[in-house]
Amino acid sequence: MGKRVRDAPRPALLFPIGVNSNQSRLTQECPRRDYVACFSEALRRRYPVTELYRPRRPPRDALFPTCAVHDHRSAPLAPSAAAGGGADESFATSALRGATRPQALALRRRLLASAPASPRRRGCGRGVRALNAELLLLLGVPSHSSPPAAARRAAARATWAAARHNLAVCFLLSSWLGEEEHDGLLAEQRRHGDLLFLDAPETPMLLRQPTRYSNFTRKGRGMPTFKQYAFFQHAARALPDVPWVGKIDDDTAPNVRLLLPLLASLRCLTTAFVGAINFAGVVPAAEATGVRADRCAFGWSLRAALSNFGRDVGTPSRAWLERRLPGQGYWPACDRLGAVLPFPYATGAGYFFSAALLRFVATSAEVTAWVADAYGPSRDTLQWQKFEDSTTGYWLSYSPATVEYVNIGAWVHDFRCHERGEQQRHGGGLYRPPSNATILVHNLKHGGFQYAAELMAEGDRRYDHRRCQRDAGAVLRYVRNQQKADGDGPTSTRRLTRRSKRGS
Repeated sequence: MGKRVRDAPRPALLFPIGVNSNQSRLTQECPRRDYVACFSEALRRRYPVTELYRPRRPPRDALFPTCAVHDHRSAPLAPSAAAGGGADESFATSALRGATRPQALALRRRLLASAPASPRRRGCGRGVRALNAELLLLLGVPSHSSPPAAARRAAARATWAAARHNLAVCFLLSSWLGEEEHDGLLAEQRRHGDLLFLDAPETPMLLRQPTRYSNFTRKGRGMPTFKQYAFFQHAARALPDVPWVGKIDDDTAPNVRLLLPLLASLRCLTTAFVGAINFAGVVPAAEATGVRADRCAFGWSLRAALSNFGRDVGTPSRAWLERRLPGQGYWPACDRLGAVLPFPYATGAGYFFSAALLRFVATSAEVTAWVADAYGPSRDTLQWQKFEDSTTGYWLSYSPATVEYVNIGAWVHDFRCHERGEQQRHGGGLYRPPSNATILVHNLKHGGFQYAAELMAEGDRRYDHRRCQRDAGAVLRYVRNQQKADGDGPTSTRRLTRRSKRGS
């Protein structure tokens, strides 16, 4: 038998943002479709990823300059942030400054009238200049007006968000909600000062027709796409001197005891992106898949994603043969769907931008145009409903400066009670109880915030399976008790679970 000829390494192809890859161009560059051989070397150089396996003792080498952990301010307050004079307007109310929608203007007036005189925490109610001068990390948590979302906000405030660090937590809400919903949220804002209303719709508000992901909600999955991007823009504009800006899901609990020192030690990296790094391609335009930025060729590593890029999954279905639509057990190879080559992204449980990198995402003409294209009730297929995390990675792949990816994936996992939890939580699996080395624990939709906080605390607390199971339903119990107090009567756990999925 003759020796197998491999494709030679080639420069990685980069198509304009929002444009699908060209299959004939891919075939020309990589005739045998051996994408590992063709592009792994070039993509590895383009996307440098540093694995961080010891979160309590970050590596000290050329990539990680030594920075003072407790003195994150490297320069005086920038003139742009300090300018303005007069009253130091709060970060919360400044988000709606310049809005033109009557509903947003009315909400801004109500926020100004009801703002607490001196917020107790470094939340969104604090002044812009004060936050610019004090913070290491601004953290946005997409939330909603639903009872389960309110329960998760309460659980976060009682646990990880109660820590008094150089951290500000903002729960992200839409100003497009109804007046009745705003009434209750404004009362909550007066008590806590940590809600941030953004002049951006929730994704389902714009959708008219069911979508590929309509099994999640009535008209598509309720991902915080526009609202989340509005937060990035507002943070980059109002707080340019904050070294780190992050986003976590509202069912994620960060271990601030480890996270903040880690970010402080990395603050000298000017274009850094920290999270649980995976690889995938996306189909930028909704031609074959029906959904913009549909993920394709997922892999835990670059090599795995490239191996999957040219591989069919399943056998062709009738829908594919008749209408060229993937699904029903069949997914064509990504290079045949117009997917771009795999790039790194951080899972949506939580990720963190350095200030310079956030400015690129928030102000890039290409990215802002890509987002603007999706606005409007007639643009259903331009929503990036399901994959906000890989879409963010797609945007970063166009950064003119090299992005320094820091992978903390070994310490990011889903919350799961298990009879062998004491062994599992130190084993590195994706589904396990947290340990004191966990940085982010995800999937606390129905509860577990309190017990997760105890397990992540300093020291070595042993796992208690009964306690884990008891606390895992705390959010559902909170909602049920609130409904009883409001006179709504008992509600079944099954119904509450469905509500929590809609409000997640």
